[in-house]
Formats: sequence, structure tokens, C-alpha cells
Amino acid sequence: MRTAPVPPPRVRSARSASPATRGNVSVEGMVLTSLLAAAVMFSLWLPYEILNPFNTSWALNGDAGTNHLGFRALCLDRDRFPIAWTKLGLWPTGFSIAFSDSLPLISVPLSLLGSFTDCDFQFLGLFLFASLFLQILVASLIFRELGFDHRQGFMAALLLGLFPPLFHRYWHVALTAHWLILLCILGLLSPRRGRPFFFAVSQLTVWINFYFFPIACCFALINRTFKAGRLSLAIAFHSVVDVALIVAGALVSLALLGFFQMEGGAAGFGEYSMNLLGPINPMERSRFLPDLAVGHAGQLYEGFHYLGLGCIGALLAAAALLVRRPPALDAAAQVRVALMLATMATFSVIALSNKVYLGPWLVLEYTLPDPLSLLARIFRTAGRYFWVVSYLAIILALWLLWQRVPKRPFKVVLAALLLIQLADVRIAPPPEFLVPPSRSLTADAAAGLAATLDARGIKVAEHGEVPFGQHYILVEALIERRIAITDWYVARPPKGHTYPTTRELLGRSGAFVGLHWNQCRAKEEELGGSLDIVYGDGYCFIHR
Repeated sequence: MRTAPVPPPRVRSARSASPATRGNVSVEGMVLTSLLAAAVMFSLWLPYEILNPFNTSWALNGDAGTNHLGFRALCLDRDRFPIAWTKLGLWPTGFSIAFSDSLPLISVPLSLLGSFTDCDFQFLGLFLFASLFLQILVASLIFRELGFDHRQGFMAALLLGLFPPLFHRYWHVALTAHWLILLCILGLLSPRRGRPFFFAVSQLTVWINFYFFPIACCFALINRTFKAGRLSLAIAFHSVVDVALIVAGALVSLALLGFFQMEGGAAGFGEYSMNLLGPINPMERSRFLPDLAVGHAGQLYEGFHYLGLGCIGALLAAAALLVRRPPALDAAAQVRVALMLATMATFSVIALSNKVYLGPWLVLEYTLPDPLSLLARIFRTAGRYFWVVSYLAIILALWLLWQRVPKRPFKVVLAALLLIQLADVRIAPPPEFLVPPSRSLTADAAAGLAATLDARGIKVAEHGEVPFGQHYILVEALIERRIAITDWYVARPPKGHTYPTTRELLGRSGAFVGLHWNQCRAKEEELGGSLDIVYGDGYCFIHR
């Protein structure tokens, strides 16, 4: 039996001190096993053909279409400053591809190829594979830090690799970087990782997806106190300095990306939230559990937090052990437990937002003060932040089982949880993901549209109805000819969203604006029919 109640700064037990007795392997071995596991798991998730950089058809759909076309616009634009800014979207002001979630970490260096190629390739498929690989690798490092031997840690890492919200993000590619959250947890548990580590992780969050940045800041803030196991003014001061340096570095990177040159905002806080039943609501991802009602349509996607029966089983088993024999905590352990619980509580409150739903019922609603309201607009899809709580809870549950259950039975329990998770979770996306938009009719329409634009000095021709997703192909045709248009991401604002920049552009000569059908009709009527419009799938592109 293992008896340590909570992970101290160095959490390996005396029993696991010898690499030979732990069955430990080198980091290179962990990389190899994680790579092989990711290859197998990826085959259950997505088709391997999306790894082909020259297969771009699949990427012209949903959020992936926004991500891909943001890169193409930047790559084909000859005038790029700030370095992630392009005027081939949101013309004439332009926009930063950080707002199209186009992975500036990769898009910016690859955009340098625009002088030599037509940029007709994609890296989104490879990033999805890399995210799965890094998810398993970083999780393995976490469990090694906690004292697990290689086999135990690898099985536990696979359980985190089978985390349903990760698979659920397949078409919003940048948000599959859940390994950034795991890196923050790894930094917290490792005594060797301090300010430089969290500074590097925070920079990664800025250059991949800014939604992860508050998570890095939070873990950097508690890192010193967690490792010391005590509260003091000196430690608090150094922690604040750490976060201040991290924020300063982030501001520099955000300025380089053009983050502060963007105008407009969007609503959504309270709509894209987590439901209290989220962790047990499978939303068609479970083979065994029924779907539950939600309180708002936005919770169907951004509020997805189903854990899977394997992870739920681990949490229930750990809870039963705690109730049966509560741990005796020393002072340092109490501080660490309090910090983790406070972190989980903070992100839970953020994820639930100011409109708390239990299934379809609104149980609590309150108004945010102005400063918090501004932050809520920036991080409006608050439901995502429960990912932090889920990962911490699962890791702590597995660690507690490792502490309380003898070695051989623990391996059996871990294997059982892994098999239950694999049997329960529907990993693959809906079948329509596998069918890329057809270019048969729309390619001709796009070519005709581009030819008309070239011949008439940017004039829009009407092409009638276009199937779902085809507007991305129309946009791509314009970008390829370096014809400035407005951002396709603005094309269909969800209910409650506002985009001041779009309304301003309607008054500018030569601006193309993608709007929802009803808005097109209203604007056409307002201007007395003096618009040339191309329609498609409930969208229109307007030229005045």
C-alpha cells in the first residue's frame, strides 16, 4: 500500500526511486510509445487522408474552413504588418489571423512561402495528430512525475487521451491543444519547472489560441506556493512578479499578432456555458448513456463536457475511498489541496457563467460588474474552462487510486477503466465530416465570379443557391486572386452577436460584406436595391 496523502513537490515514493523497479523508460521511449498510441487512436478518430498537406478539400468546412482560409489569406498577402495581419479579409482595414484561430505559431512562418508557392496546402490535419500525440506524451510525463511506473503511467495517459471533449473539437483545430492545459499541470507538479517554463507555455497559448492564456496565468500564480507548501508574503510577491512578466511577454506577442488593432466584439457569455449536468451528458458521444436536455443551444457544443464512463468510474471509486478513509493532511498538504480546490472552483464558476443551468432549468442568474463584463466578452465561450477542472479531477482520482490500491490490483483497475472508456465513447465525428464539399458546380461558379470581378473592376455576379459549406470555396477563389473581401468568419453572426466593423464596412466603397440572408435583404431594401449581390446557403456577399 502507498500512504502519501497528496503529491508533494517531489512525489515519487521511495519504492519508485529506482528506474529498474519502476519499469521506467527513457524520454525517447515515452515519445515512441506515445507516437504509436496516437497513431492507433487517430485511426479511430479521423481519416488518415487529412494528414496529406495537399488535401485541402476537407478543410473548407466549419471552423476548420475559417482556420485554413485565414492562413491562405496571410500567405498570399504581400503586405503583412503586423506579422499576422492580412488585408485580404475585412477589407479595407484587414484583420489578424489570431481572430480566425489560424494557429499563428504555424501560419506565420509558413506564410513566408507565399513568395514561392500559391499556398495551396494545409497543416490542420497534422496539427490534430500532433495534439493527440502531445496529449498522451505530456500525460505520461505527469504520471511519471506522480510516481507511476511506465506501464501504469502509460495506461493512465491513454485514459486522458480518450477524453471526449478533446475528440469533440475536431473541426475547431486550435482548441484541440488540450496538451497546453496538461503542460500547466506538469509544471505545477514538477519541482524543476518555474518561471521560464510557465513563460514559455504562456507564449505557446498566445501563438496557438488565446483562450488557453488565462489557464497558464492561473497555474503560474499558484506555482511557487504549491511547491513551497506554505503561504508567505515573499512567495506571493514573487508569484505576482512571475505573472506580471508573463503578461508583459504576452502583450508583446499580441501586439506582433495585431491583436490590439482589431475592432468590434461579440456576445455569448452565458450562452456558451457549461451545464451542471455537462460531465454526465454525452450528447451522442456515449454508446450507453442517454442524452440530457440543456438550457441553451450554445451548451450543445461549447458546453460539451462529457467525461466518459471510464473517467466517471475513476472519480466515483476515488470518492468512495475518500469517504471510507479520509486522508490525514499535514500543513503543506493542506495548502496544496486548498490551491487545487480553489483553482477548480474558479474555473467552474467561469464555465458556468452568470446563467447557471441544471439541465433545461435556469437555477441562478446574476449581472456582472463592468470590468468583469469586458473580460466575459473577450472569453465569451466560458464553458471551455471546465476542461481544467476535468483534467485535475481525473488526475487526482487516478493518483488517489494509485496510493490506496496495491500495485497488481491497481493495474487491473486501470486497465478496466481504460476498456470501459474505449467501449463507451464514440470517438469518430459524424459521417458528414468525411464528405468534403463538392467542387463540381461551385468551382465553376467561383471561377465565373472571379472572372466577373476581374473584368468589371470587382463586380459581383449572382449565382443562386450554394450547398452548405460551399461559401468557403467562393471565398477561397477570391483570396487566390488576391481580391480583398470581408472576413468569412463574420458571414453569419449567431443570434446576439454584434460586429461593429461589419456595419462600418457597409458604408465603404468597394467593400465585400458577408451577411446572413435576412440582413442582406434588409440592407438591400435600405439602400434602395443599389447592391450587387451573390447569394449562397443563407449568405450573401455585397458590393456597393
